[in-house]
Amino acid sequence: MSQVDGKRTLKVAIVGCGSAGPAAATLRAYSRRRRRVLRYYGFSTRQLTPWFQSDYEFLDPIRHFFFRLMQCLPPARKFMTRTMAGMVGGQASQHPKD
Repeated sequence: MSQVDGKRTLKVAIVGCGSAGPAAATLRAYSRRRRRVLRYYGFSTRQLTPWFQSDYEFLDPIRHFFFRLMQCLPPARKFMTRTMAGMVGGQASQHPKD
């Protein structure tokens, strides 16, 4: 999750609890909102790590092929860009406009 995304998520949690809400309730709401994103990035990291940090050299040409292919497909490229920017995982549509 990017720093900007984290700040927006916290802002949504604080606004949702109201300014007079207790700190514990605000932090619980913030935690709930981040949980889905953190699960997504944890899963993605576990799936992609072997492709980049393993001793299996046979994975290299497969990785290069698929990543080159994904760069040529606009929806896949947009998804990869949004993922790296921290905008995938359920939070992007919940942010208030700054």
